[in-house]
Amino acid sequence: MSTDKMMYFGMFILLQVLTPVVTQRVRMCYYTSWSQSRFRPSDIDATLCTHIIYAFAHVNSVDNTLATVRYNDLELYNNVTSLKAKNPDLKVLLAVGGFNFGSAGFIAIAQDDKKTTLFADNVVNYLRQHRFDGLDVDWEFPSPSTRGIYQRFVQVGRSYEVFHFVESRIAFQGVIM
Repeated sequence: MSTDKMMYFGMFILLQVLTPVVTQRVRMCYYTSWSQSRFRPSDIDATLCTHIIYAFAHVNSVDNTLATVRYNDLELYNNVTSLKAKNPDLKVLLAVGGFNFGSAGFIAIAQDDKKTTLFADNVVNYLRQHRFDGLDVDWEFPSPSTRGIYQRFVQVGRSYEVFHFVESRIAFQGVIM
């Protein structure tokens, strides 16, 4: 092997040793409220997850707020967010929307900038009140006719650094608050 090749090989090995590994894997766990009769939040091994998404809340477009879906969602919120005691690095997100919810609630809020801003303020307060770290917006599915409304909604949500926008078969985007 030539001296140059040996030097480059040595530098490569040195860089591998000296360069810290900065990539961190994300392991999303998904908890659905309708699974509670078969699988309770206490059954979740919080050390296996970096993030847990609790599904679902709905949009209340009359009050520009989030609404629970099931009678005991508030209790389940507490049970899931309490898993942070077992894993202090755990992030818990609340999913809003979903297949059964449709687009109407999102559209009613997103077509008015004032409503969108009020909704975002209310969401941040709701998430803090219930100890969530972020919101997974599962808007299924914005149509071509609502694309501009959706984009405005995304822009406002991202400015709050709390909304995550999930599109069909695409990983969430955004940052956690």
